[in-house]
Amino acid sequence: MAKKKYKAKSSTPRKEKGLNFNVSPTLQFGAALALVLVLVLVYFAPIVFENKVPPSTDIIAWKGNAHSILEARKQFHYTPLWANNVFSGMPAHLISLRPPFEQPARYIIEGLSAVLKWQTIYYILGAFGMLLLLRFWKLSMSASLFGSLVFIWWPHLIGLLEAGHNSKLQTIMCMPIVLYFFLRLFKKADLLNFSLFTIAFSIAVRAGHYQIVFYTALAMAFFGVVQVVKMFLNKKATAAAMATVMVIAGLGLGVAMSAFNAIQVREYSKYSIRGGTGEKGSSGLDFDYATQWSLHPGEMYNFIIPRFWGGHSSQMYDGDAVPQLKGRVIPGYWGHMPFTSTTDYLGVVAVFFAVIALVLGWRRTEVKILAALAVFAALLAFGRHFPPLYKLFFNFAPFFNKFRVPTMAVVLIMFCNAMLAGIGFHELLTRGREMDAQKALKTLGAIFAIFVLLGVAPVLMRNTLALVRAQEVGSYNDQVLTMLKSARFDLLKGDAVRMLALVAAAFGLVVLYVKNWLGKPLFIGAMLLLLLVDLLPIDKRYMKQLVPKSRMDAYFTKTKLDDFLLNDKEPHRVYPLGQLSDQAHWSYYHQSVEGYHPAKLRIYQDIRESCLMNGSDPGFGNNQAPINWNIVNMLNAKYLLAQGGLDHANLTPVYRDQAQKITVYENKAALPRAFCVGKSEVIAERKARLDRLNRASFRPDSVAIVEKELSSSIAAPNEWSTKITRYEPNYIDVEVSTDKQTLLVLGEIFYPAGWKAFIGDEQKEIYKVNHILRGVIVPAGTSVVHFKLEPKSYKISTAMMGVSMTLVYILLLIGLLPVIRNLKNKDAATQQGA
Repeated sequence: MAKKKYKAKSSTPRKEKGLNFNVSPTLQFGAALALVLVLVLVYFAPIVFENKVPPSTDIIAWKGNAHSILEARKQFHYTPLWANNVFSGMPAHLISLRPPFEQPARYIIEGLSAVLKWQTIYYILGAFGMLLLLRFWKLSMSASLFGSLVFIWWPHLIGLLEAGHNSKLQTIMCMPIVLYFFLRLFKKADLLNFSLFTIAFSIAVRAGHYQIVFYTALAMAFFGVVQVVKMFLNKKATAAAMATVMVIAGLGLGVAMSAFNAIQVREYSKYSIRGGTGEKGSSGLDFDYATQWSLHPGEMYNFIIPRFWGGHSSQMYDGDAVPQLKGRVIPGYWGHMPFTSTTDYLGVVAVFFAVIALVLGWRRTEVKILAALAVFAALLAFGRHFPPLYKLFFNFAPFFNKFRVPTMAVVLIMFCNAMLAGIGFHELLTRGREMDAQKALKTLGAIFAIFVLLGVAPVLMRNTLALVRAQEVGSYNDQVLTMLKSARFDLLKGDAVRMLALVAAAFGLVVLYVKNWLGKPLFIGAMLLLLLVDLLPIDKRYMKQLVPKSRMDAYFTKTKLDDFLLNDKEPHRVYPLGQLSDQAHWSYYHQSVEGYHPAKLRIYQDIRESCLMNGSDPGFGNNQAPINWNIVNMLNAKYLLAQGGLDHANLTPVYRDQAQKITVYENKAALPRAFCVGKSEVIAERKARLDRLNRASFRPDSVAIVEKELSSSIAAPNEWSTKITRYEPNYIDVEVSTDKQTLLVLGEIFYPAGWKAFIGDEQKEIYKVNHILRGVIVPAGTSVVHFKLEPKSYKISTAMMGVSMTLVYILLLIGLLPVIRNLKNKDAATQQGA
């Protein structure tokens, strides 16, 4: 007897009787988006309606760093390109540099964000893009909504909000709409699709997380290659070539439309810690440093059991197995990364339907692509645990060696999981009852059995789990280790039981639906609810400590200590020591030697790592902290802040803040911001130069360490004086009087990408002095040295933005003309029919 073959139905989305009520697809789409908006507004109600914010240290650090830039914009009425308040000075675009103008789409996003907060707007953008993308693949509206909810409620995203990684979340939320317009462009390579793709990609680039942009491009590459091959096989080579050219042009214009930040970041990367050490052959991060946060294959268990590896490094213990620890924060994480503060949990209900997509929807091209992309992303996320692939990218892919945290590639796995979950839900809705019931249940039962095995196995195999990190064995006694092991296993077991209950509920609903014991509307509603029951409680493990924005602002309340330091009107820096060093408060009001930023200037990081606290040479004298006074003095660090006592001949206590228990010490040996030196010493080799700076025999007020011979001779003046007559982010004027030609050393950080020096109309070379400072040869007599920050990248990027933006929006208007014409014709035809 011949087997009955399954006949594929039309790919047009089927109307869901009892759910759609013959509502038009547009209204269905609007209703789905409205439901998402309600969920988002309810979830973010404290942020939207109560003006609360997560107490993120990253946001606090940003405010501390950005304050001087924002104030300078108001005061000087130009775009500040330099932040002089953090790490003794660094480019402003790394902190808070806005272009002189934005594209219309960005103005719309910002306008809406002012009303509903940016979190709401980007979540809606993410859901909107995913709805469009899944509908493009002819999924039913309910399945598209399912996939969209999987995408936006990925718990990791809430963890990003809590940590203050806002640009990363914003870029992730752009991924679906970028891929949607990318696929539309391959389907129909016209001006409308081209301009919309370009605008969508430019918004992703403008969001500012370039590693996520890279992963977005990787997703497009997987789909693009398949699209081109298919078109060639279907003898549509011309159309394939046209679409490919348009994609490449769109990517280029998308970057150009966001060039203000992108180009300057690219320029800066050469001088940052992500651009190498400056030595020959070094062009990026060290491989071991870049791959510290690599995803161990075993940690993929977190995809379905969120606290399999103990949760966070600072995990609240809510179990009962160890009463002594209940309600306390414990070092929960026992995995292979240095530490973690979020989860990679994908949602077991979503993963369950993603697996269904692989089984029931394998005939779909997009399912094969998504499966391949997810596997590839996993191998990439393994980083140091699978070096052949990661090293291939690290050594040969452009800019890839500037990235760190390989586990960030899990974003692609999540992206694929959300799309596959939507497809799996659609396949079950459209095919679940049309297949042989016994065969369908056998297939679905096998999937369920795999999940049960994955949930039960770790509970039954407790003795095979280490439950401790190697470094903890020597840090805790046996009793503490025993309690930690019990607490961590308790967390694992609790989430494993939760996982089993959820997957059992999902499987039960599927069985009821396949057997036709549960109507489609009820099944859809129940599954959407179960999905939210799965994801939202895990989301709620984050951002539980929302505080009024006013309380965050209070962190920067000016104190009497600040007033004391601000009374000194001469240019100077403060040097906070110990636990005070990374507090953003100091950069908010003062120019600080310290600060916080993940991409510091390479030369400054050299000083921090090798010199600043390396005053161990006996010639430095008896100081409690191993401070290198050469560095502190040449950086014009006039005041040192400490919570303990400091005893040094150069230090005089001048103020005591009893409330904060901070003592201010004046450094009598601090050099002025600009000083003259009559002798130079050439040390071209980096390590030898840093070693020389660590010697007490080096005196920054007597000799300048340079990397090459000066263009003309200098001598030590008998008399000299300097006065800073203009001090702004982009301009510094120094009046110098000297009886001999000498070297003016400016205690500002050397940055060759834009800073220029002039005496009159003549441009003077700026030498790199003492590894981090600027030096200019000045003639005998009185002269004014004008330092100007005029990076070519600023002019080029601004021009690129203006030209590309104008071009793309003109093309958009031209592309819209046929659409408008068709609407008018349709309206005219409707009126005639009436």
